[in-house]
Amino acid sequence: RKPTLWKLGAVTMLAVGTVLTADRLSAKGEWWMLLLFCAGAILSGTIFPVQACVNDVMRAHVGTPYRATVVSFCGGVCILGLLSAILVGTRGGARIEGGEPWMWLGGCCGVSAVVGMVIGVRRIGASAYLATFIAAQMTTAFIFDAVGAFGFSSITPSARRSAGVALAVVAAAAFQLPAPRCLASHPRVTRSSTANLLGIWVGAMSQDHSSKAAPTVDMVDKGAKAEGC
Repeated sequence: RKPTLWKLGAVTMLAVGTVLTADRLSAKGEWWMLLLFCAGAILSGTIFPVQACVNDVMRAHVGTPYRATVVSFCGGVCILGLLSAILVGTRGGARIEGGEPWMWLGGCCGVSAVVGMVIGVRRIGASAYLATFIAAQMTTAFIFDAVGAFGFSSITPSARRSAGVALAVVAAAAFQLPAPRCLASHPRVTRSSTANLLGIWVGAMSQDHSSKAAPTVDMVDKGAKAEGC
């Protein structure tokens, strides 16, 4: 799936929509902490497509997307278990408090996300799947912020954030659609077409060498049309 100007424009629109929906950063803390959080967010966003591709390759080896998800979760459980053991050993015993029943649905949400990723990446490609995934995430988070879901403080929707979400949805839809004819009708310049044009020019030069006449533009245009350029 080669990138096109249409798809690059859709990705740019998606990035602009993401920036518009972001809240203003607070500079009250240390500046290096702000940079660290931004770097962590960038790293997490970069790793997410890698995870999608790795899980899809794992699916090809283990047979089904569900087995690939099990392998993925087992690796995550081992790493998180080791980190938890280290933190308990350095900071003291773990304290577990009671909560709401819906708190146990986090694992189910994770399973649906990973399985959907393993299946979707193979069907429509990593970039197309993640563009739709990000747009859906932004729309859902925008609604949750507006209503204050799960006990979080509600955030009043603003015109800027609403425009950002709408732009992200339009960008995700545009990424899936084919480019308009005005953009798709332009021929692609490839090495083969360039070599064919050069051969036409050299052939015309050799034919007209006796008359000392240079090949005309019409001759090259006719040859280019014959090559489909």
